[in-house]
Formats: sequence, C-alpha cells, structure tokens
Amino acid sequence: MRTTWAILIALVCTSIPALAKEDDLIVPGAHIGRFKLGDTQQKFRAWLGKPARTFKTHAQRSVDVWRFEVPSDELEVVYEARKAVQIRTNIERFETKRGLSVLADLAAIKIAYPQLKGIHYYLNGESGDGRKYWDEVERGIAFEVWQPWKEDNKERPYFVIVHPKGRNAIPTDISDPSNREPGPVRRVRRAR
Repeated sequence: MRTTWAILIALVCTSIPALAKEDDLIVPGAHIGRFKLGDTQQKFRAWLGKPARTFKTHAQRSVDVWRFEVPSDELEVVYEARKAVQIRTNIERFETKRGLSVLADLAAIKIAYPQLKGIHYYLNGESGDGRKYWDEVERGIAFEVWQPWKEDNKERPYFVIVHPKGRNAIPTDISDPSNREPGPVRRVRRAR
C-alpha cells in the first residue's frame, strides 16, 4: 500500500511542472499560453481586465495592450471582427517547445525556423528607426527585433508574435499615428 501511495505521489509531483509549462507554451499559428487566436475580445478582457491601451491600426484593426508587474512586460492582441488574429508578447516565461523565447538569440531562432524571412518596417520614410520582423509565415510565428543587445551585441527578439498560418505578422505600434512621426508606414526591403 505504501508503495502504491509513493508511486502516486511521485506521478503527481512530476506532472505538475508539465502542467505549468503548458500554460507558458508558444504554439505557432495557434496560441501563446492560454491566449488563443480566434478567442474574442470579450474573453481576453474577462481574463486580463481593462487594457492599459487600446488603439486602431492603419487598417482599422482593434488592438488591446496589457502591461504587467514588470513594467516592460506586455501582451498585445490584434482583433478583426472582435476575434484575435495576432498575439504579441515580450514576456520571458512564454517559450516554444524548443525553449525559444525573447531570451533566445536570433541565430538559434533561425536554426529552429529556417524559413524565416526578414522584413523591415520604418516609422517614417527617412529615418532608420523602425522594426525588423523575422516571420515564418507558413507556420504562423514571427520575431520582432529592434537592435542588438548592448551586453553581447547579439540580435534578440523584443517580441514573439503568433499569427494565423499563411498570413504575415501585422506591424502594430508603428502604424498607430499617435506613436510615430508623420509619414507613411512602408515596407522597405527584405533582409537576408
């Protein structure tokens, strides 16, 4: 009887980390943790409360942004017809099955996602200030890179983005007129 209890306790204890890990899993084209593409705006707001910020993209998609305990931690959701079509986060605990998160360097990400294509989006037509998205469109995952980290000069993503398979990631902040200098948002060139 004691052996049975010991085995049962061991099984329960070893399965708890796996359950917690599932809540932090990034699945390309599907979800980040429990936050799923296709979930309604109402559902996100019921889970997370009032967003810290709400705005519309240049294509009139609604965007909600939540900020958490650590001031720079964000979860951003883009909606079409009040359903999530993109989820973007920089929260370190979210990671892919391969252990990739915003802490991974771009070289490791490119090995895991060999079909990534780089696209630059600029805030205006003249400055180099903008975002570089490394997007594997067919799998539904993108990584937003701003600049190399000063500590080791390696490029790391600032955000991980999950979007529907076969659709490009949607640049959001740069298309919000209150967040950019005058000038059109332009796709400038493909990075290699």
